Amino acid sequence: MYFVKWYKNEECTIEFDGILNGNITLYGKWEEKIEITYRSQALSEDNTAKISGYYKPGAISLPALTSYSDNSDKTMVWFTDNKCASASYYIGGNSYTVTEDITLYGEYYYKVTQAQVNQAKYSGPDYENMLLQGLNLSKLSITISASWEGGRLTGYTYTGTKSGAFYNLSVKKLIIDSCTNVPSTSVTSKQSSIALTGRTTVYLYSGIFDKCTSLSQIIAKNTTIADNTFSNCPTVAVVSSGSSIGTNLFPKDY
Repeated sequence: MYFVKWYKNEECTIEFDGILNGNITLYGKWEEKIEITYRSQALSEDNTAKISGYYKPGAISLPALTSYSDNSDKTMVWFTDNKCASASYYIGGNSYTVTEDITLYGEYYYKVTQAQVNQAKYSGPDYENMLLQGLNLSKLSITISASWEGGRLTGYTYTGTKSGAFYNLSVKKLIIDSCTNVPSTSVTSKQSSIALTGRTTVYLYSGIFDKCTSLSQIIAKNTTIADNTFSNCPTVAVVSSGSSIGTNLFPKDY
């Protein structure tokens, strides 16, 4: 609670002007004050530094912290957990309803634009943290065109084209939020010319994300993500909220 000012009446509608002409009864007005503590990469790399804001209950705009010269093209994502790894988060610059004291932990994400996914292949920059929010991904495509040589003992090789829409990026942390028309994935099989130890078929996978070998965290919110989406990527736990998630997200070529 914080003190607002003194009033002449009990309803606190007539402000006290500071003038005394004799005995007077004054009524103090108090309002609730809620503290939001912000910890973010903008303050310190390990989120140990903090700043606090004090607000009345209701809607506020969360700080975007885009004024830092090296982060002008990124968006601050505020998480409710100190690992910045849950599906409970808020986007900087967006509205947030203040109801109780809370600590928010921020990390910068590059927010992919609709224009960057309005063609077969993603056309934007490559960042460690990437946010796909509210995008229609129907224009993206996945292609495989290949031929095989060799056998199981010597290893299979292929020539041709293999390209997911987001291919071979250095992304580590990924948020996919409220995206629609996520492209279906592709699987190609080929009869081997040399059948060794009973194996006659090889498989090549390509999902929308393919060969993103640094991937370590995926948050999916209100989005349908099918099998094979993260082909040839490391197998990581997917934090999901309101999403439909496939059971075989991380297939490997073999």
